[in-house]
Amino acid sequence: MAVPLRVLMVEADDSHAAAVRAELERGDYALTTEQVRTEAEFQAALQQGGWAVILSEFALPGFSGMDALALVHQGGSGTPFIFVSSQMDEDAAVSALRGGAADYVRKANLVRLRPTLERALREADEKRAQERLRQETAARARQQAELAEFGQWALTGRELDALLAGTAERTAEALGVEFCEVLELTPGNEAFLLRAGFGWQAGCVGNIRLAATEESQAGATWRAGVPVIVDGWAAETRLQPSALLREHNVVCGLAVPVKLRGRVFGVLGAHSARAREFSSADAHFLQAIANVLATAIERRLAEDALRESDERFRLLVEEVKGYAIITLDPEACVQTWNHGAEHLFGHPAAEMVGQHVARLYPPGDVELGKPELDLRLAEEMGQFEDEDWRMQKGGTQFWANVVITALRRADGRLRGYGVVTRDMTERRQATEALRLNEEKFRSLVHHIPDAVWTVNAAGEVLFISGNAERIYGFSADELKAQGAELGMGRVHPEDAPRLRAAWQALFGRQQRFEVECRYERKDGRQAWLLLRASAIYEKDGQLVADGITSDITERKRAEDALRESEARFQVVSQATNDVVWDWNFATGRLWWSPSFLAQFGYAADELEPGIESWTTRLHPAERERVERGIHAAIEHGDQLWADEYRFRRKDGAYAYLYDRGFVIRDAAGRPVRMIGAMQDITGRRRAEEQIRSQARLLDLAGDAIVVRSLNHEIIYWNRGAERMYGWTADEVRGRRVTEVLFRDTKPF
Repeated sequence: MAVPLRVLMVEADDSHAAAVRAELERGDYALTTEQVRTEAEFQAALQQGGWAVILSEFALPGFSGMDALALVHQGGSGTPFIFVSSQMDEDAAVSALRGGAADYVRKANLVRLRPTLERALREADEKRAQERLRQETAARARQQAELAEFGQWALTGRELDALLAGTAERTAEALGVEFCEVLELTPGNEAFLLRAGFGWQAGCVGNIRLAATEESQAGATWRAGVPVIVDGWAAETRLQPSALLREHNVVCGLAVPVKLRGRVFGVLGAHSARAREFSSADAHFLQAIANVLATAIERRLAEDALRESDERFRLLVEEVKGYAIITLDPEACVQTWNHGAEHLFGHPAAEMVGQHVARLYPPGDVELGKPELDLRLAEEMGQFEDEDWRMQKGGTQFWANVVITALRRADGRLRGYGVVTRDMTERRQATEALRLNEEKFRSLVHHIPDAVWTVNAAGEVLFISGNAERIYGFSADELKAQGAELGMGRVHPEDAPRLRAAWQALFGRQQRFEVECRYERKDGRQAWLLLRASAIYEKDGQLVADGITSDITERKRAEDALRESEARFQVVSQATNDVVWDWNFATGRLWWSPSFLAQFGYAADELEPGIESWTTRLHPAERERVERGIHAAIEHGDQLWADEYRFRRKDGAYAYLYDRGFVIRDAAGRPVRMIGAMQDITGRRRAEEQIRSQARLLDLAGDAIVVRSLNHEIIYWNRGAERMYGWTADEVRGRRVTEVLFRDTKPF
């Protein structure tokens, strides 16, 4: 592959320049050349830069090669300079080499040009490498010195804000950059706060927040936990500069993480608006600064936390009233006595300082030597905790939790005791009440007909009441031992998916459930169960749920029977010509059989849903009487009700109805429902009216006229019969003919 080569030729003779170019083209180069003839042209070419080598004639009209060599050295570019001349003698050649030329080649011997050029390029590369090494060595030495100085400065106990601001300024100076930033990761890890900085515009520090995304340099540094270098934002494709960097025209930068123990504090960054390359040594130096800064931050935070802790402890000891905190000397006499001790024991500090701790024990315990025993146990064990009676001022005893800690000096010698006492009387009473409540609860759950249980997400039974065996057929021990296998495994296949989904929702979304399912008992019989998860909570580090299982087999059978009864009811209502109705007292709704619409001419959407669909169509003259009668039957405990009345049809005409109803009551005798049937007796009433009209005519006859039914019951008895037989119509109506008219009834 051809090597790119940019050559600047200082040559007035075009033919000589062409010869030189031809010789170079024989090499394996991707050649770019430029020919200059004057000093002005040469200086302009030098300003362009990027030349790999300069080939120059020794003598030029108005300009010399030595002048060109001097200009190159003044610029400090280090570009190899080779004389290619036909006019140089040995003395001139020696002067040129002493003046800094890499070599010289005579035009008569251009075959030497390419080897000479390649040697000069190698030597120039070596010189540049040596110079870089020298600079890097010097920079590292300088950075090491600066790092040592920074460490001494940072760890001298400065306030955190001053520490961060000083770090930014020193880092910018050490790396020779215009900008430095200390970014602190905010709670939630979603953004960085510009906590301290150097070189930024006024108002940025303390106010600017930068997104902690993977596309930002700071975010990438924090997430990867390693230094991130951007040598040029214009060519960067993976990361995006923040608005802060863009506003300050930053073109390159280096960022390293500031890691504390257990978490990342943030990012330390160095940025420049001038093009430069950050080396790995720069990254190592900045990371070392960040590590020292992290140590200083941790020390500062620890000191602040300790100071706050000491202050809180002091305030706690002095002000806390729920705990008596006292210290004793090695002879068990009180040294300090906080407000909590005054409140708990009733003694002011002035009464207790210098007194033996035995004064706080009941007399009986003092006689048994318990104060000395407690202190000896604390001395031997380091700390001793006990619950026992203690004595208040005035002689009142209370149940106390006491922690005695042996306090020792650095050499291990005892310097006293710390005693923390808490009144546990109420907790003791609450514990006893809780114990009694638990006993009541267990007694309750073992006597109710349902099974009470507690399970975890894996289906393990943590508790189940004794009634489980009656419901499941398995003992409580069997259910606990086999858990989910005896639970979900014996549920009917059609019900199992629904129960499993409810179970997953219970522990996945804490969604309570109520599921009915069929379950195969231990004896093989199938039972209907109702499972209700009533609560879910965390216990001993795991989610658990409480619930109740009820045996609803009998209820299901009753529901099935009810459905069958309802079906039969529907069939009967469709088969009869009567209008069947069903009045639900709980909902207030009144149901009509389809024959209602046919008999009275109404459309379904014209009927009100409640009892008003009946009451509003009663004849006004009869409405009050009929309503009073039906409500009297309902309220007085009657089972049957019947009445005759007129009912309005759609066309406005009234039909005569014979209506009867059956009141259904619950176990307590409360009415819950009433079912009945209407019979249209309009035709019968018309016939009866006709009969009565005819009867009025018959009453005018002198003969006895008697009408009987097929059952031999008298249904008509005219006035002639009254005169002839002596019986009134009211006396004989409904009686059998044989009882009234005949003595010998055998033929009948």
